[in-house]
Amino acid sequence: MGKIHGSKVEPGIWRLAPRKFILEAHVDGCGRVRETCEGTLYEARTRLEGLKKQIREKKPENGRSLTFEKVRDVLEYYKEHHFQFTPRYKASKSIYQTLLKELGELPISELSQDSFNTWLRTIETTKSVHKRTPRPATINNYIKIVKSAFNFCQERGSVATNPISKMKLRPELNIQRRIVSFEEFMALYREVPSHLQPWLEFIYKVPTRRGEVISLRNSEDISLSEQKLYLLDGESKTEEGRVFCIPSSMMDYFRNIPPESKRVFFRPEQTSQGMVYHPLRGNGVLQALTRAAERLKMKGINVHMFRRTAAVNMIRSGVDIKTVQVAGGWLSLEVLMDRYLPLGDEDVKKAVDKVDVPIDRLKLSA
Repeated sequence: MGKIHGSKVEPGIWRLAPRKFILEAHVDGCGRVRETCEGTLYEARTRLEGLKKQIREKKPENGRSLTFEKVRDVLEYYKEHHFQFTPRYKASKSIYQTLLKELGELPISELSQDSFNTWLRTIETTKSVHKRTPRPATINNYIKIVKSAFNFCQERGSVATNPISKMKLRPELNIQRRIVSFEEFMALYREVPSHLQPWLEFIYKVPTRRGEVISLRNSEDISLSEQKLYLLDGESKTEEGRVFCIPSSMMDYFRNIPPESKRVFFRPEQTSQGMVYHPLRGNGVLQALTRAAERLKMKGINVHMFRRTAAVNMIRSGVDIKTVQVAGGWLSLEVLMDRYLPLGDEDVKKAVDKVDVPIDRLKLSA
């Protein structure tokens, strides 16, 4: 879909010369048609209405249908009219940019399920700057974005078919089963730098995300009287506001946050001009936690594991599942139960013990 060079007279009509116009007819859900028309403005308007009627009837005559030719056209149209990125969640935006860079100039006629699979295999074996290969969930995001973009454009008549409509998602084997035990938490608490100890305690007790908790602002997001922290709309992964309850054991910390600090969790530094309070960074806390775990020879420890740990601890303490969902900001119970709470044999045994009644205590009627 190229840019129209001419003066716009009214919606759908551009003037090229005194009796020459470019017409672009667009009907939502049906498609677009562009053609050149010679004559008066009245004749151009009449022809434009005729083109719209042809689109609705799915019978284009002369004129060029605005079907897209390259993958870039599909992705950009999808992003412009439908797909939006969460402000604080950059993974989808990074995937979209990679798709534009790697596949943008590929003609749609050359895109197939086999060719897309071949390209995905190169992505699967490419290590990131953190020297890790993408997880299956990340690869599935590539598939979902491309598949959704083609479906969206197909519904609007901009592409004939979806070349990867039958493509299946990768099995997501990266669901975390492990949680952080209390002994491991205490060992890590003693090992991390002192300015990270309040942050570590908070994520162990409250199911939150790394980006959300380090974004909490001092004074603006804190209500000590209600014992709550507020995350505004658009500042979370799901774009919905969140409310965190402050653990009673941490109230002293929140009461004594220096007013000069812009964030709830910070790194203090003594300089020649006084104390400076630096906000925590996502990569910084991740690296500090990883180094502490390596020194303690703990394997598989990461920041997101604490989110699941807090949720599991709540369930084991008798908190109902709906309350846990609200506390952690999960959009659905299905995600919470399937991905975060596959409880183990220990939990099953405790459940059986709770309903176990010795037979000699039962009063059986004769």
